[in-house]
Amino acid sequence: MLPGRGGEPLRVLYRADLQMEPARSRPLAPEEIAEQFTRTGGTPFVIRRLDLRYPGGLFAPLSALNRVRRTFLEKVEEAVVAAHRPGPDAVRAARERAEAAISGLVRTGGVANRLPSVSVYTDTLEGVEAAVRGGARTVYFEPAGPVVPALLEEAAALCRAGGADAVWKWPSITRRAFLDAAAPLLPSLYDAGVHGVMVSGLGAADAVREAEPRMRLFGAAGLNVWNHRTTRVLAPLFLRCTASPELPAADLARLAELTGGRPRCSRCSCRATSRRW
Repeated sequence: MLPGRGGEPLRVLYRADLQMEPARSRPLAPEEIAEQFTRTGGTPFVIRRLDLRYPGGLFAPLSALNRVRRTFLEKVEEAVVAAHRPGPDAVRAARERAEAAISGLVRTGGVANRLPSVSVYTDTLEGVEAAVRGGARTVYFEPAGPVVPALLEEAAALCRAGGADAVWKWPSITRRAFLDAAAPLLPSLYDAGVHGVMVSGLGAADAVREAEPRMRLFGAAGLNVWNHRTTRVLAPLFLRCTASPELPAADLARLAELTGGRPRCSRCSCRATSRRW
């Protein structure tokens, strides 16, 4: 059972246009129909109970059954999103809280105040579009599956239209097959608007620099940045580094102060971004 707004059960009604016909030779068994309807691979849903009313003796292509299942799950996903999307009052209140928090930020040490920026990780073009629309300044895009330059170019176009930077997020473990496929694409992708690559290791960083020296480098959590000394070592190579997700909040604040609050580190252009949860 899916919870809706206020904890009430979420109900989705979908009437399919499926037309089953009398079978000429081999009718579908109830078990076959149930198997097709309960497959949810690649979705966040699990069907725990299926009530099937089937008189028997009918036939329909399995592709038609699969289409009904996919459409139904799409309707369910739309209903879940709609049920949990905050209303205008909640959005307005959140914006007011954010503005109040930002206006109250004070940086010590005589350094001019600088507003924080929002960076978003996503693996879909829909996520890229939503991130840009929501005000993200940097979008780390890690598309699933094989490397498809057209996807990266489209992500760059979406970011460019919204005033955001498009960064290609490489896998945490960059195997040789991936490097051989990805590195040759970097010059053309840079010209298309992908001006940054996020890596989790120095070997991958070297591969990026060798393939396209113009490409800016971003450090992922895999670099395990724990202290300001590490950021200073990485500063000549990386534009930004992600702090280790294991870093306590107090240590993260101290790290940001030591790396971003001193002129020396500001010149290095290496600063810790918010941790990825």
